[in-house]
Amino acid sequence: MQRVVLEDAVIFEAETGLQVTREHCSVCGPHWPHIIERGAIRTLCPGRGQEGLVILRKVGNENKYLIIDWDKESKRLGLKALGAKAALILRLKAWRMIFLGTRTRCGNEAPHYPHIVNTYDHPEYDELEVYCPGKSGRYEIYECKWQYDSLSPEESLFYVIE
Repeated sequence: MQRVVLEDAVIFEAETGLQVTREHCSVCGPHWPHIIERGAIRTLCPGRGQEGLVILRKVGNENKYLIIDWDKESKRLGLKALGAKAALILRLKAWRMIFLGTRTRCGNEAPHYPHIVNTYDHPEYDELEVYCPGKSGRYEIYECKWQYDSLSPEESLFYVIE
C-alpha cells in the first residue's frame, strides 16, 4: 500500500439504472466513460483505457468512475462532454494498491480495504495472491481490473480515497 497524490483526477457518476455496456458505442480506441442515447435506449459505456488514461470503477457501484488522464487536451474534451456529472479534483490523496492473482470476495460485509486473502504457487508467475476488492464505506474504493489472456492471472489496481 502506497500513499499517493493524484493531480487533476476526475470523478464521474452517471445516473443509476443504466445498463453498462460497450455494445452501442461507436468510439474506437481509448476513450472516457460516457452515456449513449439511441432513441429510447440509454446505456453507459465504461470507456476504454490505455497508457496515459486509467479508468477505475468504484467497487460496488457500476456508475461511478475515477478517471486519470495525463493528456491535457483529452481531459479538457472529456470534462466538456460530461459536463456537470464530472468533478475535477486538483489534488486527490489516495492509497494505491496492486494485486496479481485471483479476485474473490472474503465474505466480510462491513466496509474494509482491499486485502490478500491467501496466496498460491504458480509455475510461471511464482507466488500469486487471492485478493478481495474490499467494500466501500466511509471511504471509496476504485478498481481497474485486467487480464491479458485466459491463461494469465488477473491484475487489479486500486485507489482508496478516504
